[in-house]
Amino acid sequence: MNDRDKFSWFKDEEFCRQTLAGLNPFSIQLVPEWPLTSKLDPEIYGPPESMITKELVEKEMGGIMWKRS
Repeated sequence: MNDRDKFSWFKDEEFCRQTLAGLNPFSIQLVPEWPLTSKLDPEIYGPPESMITKELVEKEMGGIMWKRS
């Protein structure tokens, strides 16, 4: 963490880096199908369609086309 910026942990990039650094690499998986859909019971967990859209993924990836990634 940057000593000059005491709030660097609060930024999205640093939070993401720390979150991914703490993850088990075997828990990171390739998305097998698109669009994402849940296999959980919709009566309990709501609609199976994901709120994660192609546009949201592209925005978060800095404009990189998701099919190229």
